Amino acid sequence: MFGKLIATITSMFKPKYNSVSAKEAKLIVNNGTHFLLDVRSKGEFSQGKIKGAKNIPLGDIGARLSEIEKYRDKPILVNCFSGARSASACSYLHSKGFTNVINLSGGVMAWQSAGMKLS
Repeated sequence: MFGKLIATITSMFKPKYNSVSAKEAKLIVNNGTHFLLDVRSKGEFSQGKIKGAKNIPLGDIGARLSEIEKYRDKPILVNCFSGARSASACSYLHSKGFTNVINLSGGVMAWQSAGMKLS
């Protein structure tokens, strides 16, 4: 009984999205089947991005949700600088009914550390 309660409580705090490493994200990007969402600031985004990414800063995502509505049931790879803001964006998107959001763990820092370039 107690074990079941712990499992239930634990599942309540488990993220409702997946996270991938930079190398896994590279495979996703190369596959071309995912929408790429960068939630960094405009200034950060202008300094370099993962090729094909659309920039909607985390603070604007609620007001600009209509821009990504067509991806509601499609895979969305979300990134930021370190993975923290993108994790927040993934949680938010999931709460709004987006069913397949994926966080780039470590963000563009991990992307670059894995030897991949920003455009």
